[in-house]
Amino acid sequence: MENIRERIIKTLITASEGQLNEEKIAEVDDNVEGLLLDSLTIIKWIVLLEEEFEIEIELEKVVIESPVLWSFDLLTNFLRTEIQAVHG
Repeated sequence: MENIRERIIKTLITASEGQLNEEKIAEVDDNVEGLLLDSLTIIKWIVLLEEEFEIEIELEKVVIESPVLWSFDLLTNFLRTEIQAVHG
C-alpha cells in the first residue's frame, strides 16, 4: 500500500488536471503554496483527498484555522490523525 504522502501527491496531480507532475511537486519540497494552486484545484484536491482516504475534511479547518493544506508534512500528519479517528 502506498504511503499517505504518495497518495496525497497522486490526488494533487489528478486535481490539477495535468498542470502538475511529480517533478514539479518535488521542486517545491514541502511548500504547497509554491505550486500556486487556484481555488478550483484546491477544492478538487480536497474532494479527492476525502474520497481517497474515506474521511470528511472541513475546508475552513485545513485552509484557515490550521493551514495544513500548505505543507505536505502537516497535511500527512493531519490525514494520519483523521484516518485513525475514523477508521481506528
